[in-house]
Amino acid sequence: MVDFYCHKLNMAIEIDGVSHDSKVEQDRARQNVLESRGVRFLRFTDEDVRYNRDSVIREIRVSIENFSRNMS
Repeated sequence: MVDFYCHKLNMAIEIDGVSHDSKVEQDRARQNVLESRGVRFLRFTDEDVRYNRDSVIREIRVSIENFSRNMS
């Protein structure tokens, strides 16, 4: 399971924090499988989401614009 998923863009967003520390290999393997099926991934740290929210939002917006452009 991913933290957020947009079917229209086939894009997943993962927020990595303490709960992911023991699952790094599992997360990477799952991401590889999903990417092999065309899912695009964005990864952020829990700290970035908390303390650099504007940067995270900006990166998500840019990625959505790029993904949308490539879908056209």
